[in-house]
Amino acid sequence: MPEKFPNPEDLLRLTEQGEFLLRSYQSERLKDRTSRDAEFWRGEFTGFRSTLEIIYGRGVHTDVMKRLRDAGFKIPHSGLMDSDGNLLGSDSEADW
Repeated sequence: MPEKFPNPEDLLRLTEQGEFLLRSYQSERLKDRTSRDAEFWRGEFTGFRSTLEIIYGRGVHTDVMKRLRDAGFKIPHSGLMDSDGNLLGSDSEADW
């Protein structure tokens, strides 16, 4: 399937949506890194990452993640977490 390329306004909106999800996750994580709320927002961001790549392809996904990093955000691990808060598996695209 050929990749779709969003127009500049849509690209900005995608980046803003990613910022919102990461800000929400980081806010909850500061309160309790293993809370249901923190995990909810991490899961929402993981879904956003996956959907972004499915709809727009790898290039747009990479561009949006770069924009988020340039804005000062770290990309969280998308794998499972055990009850002690340890992330399981690997996520080569995560910053932590």
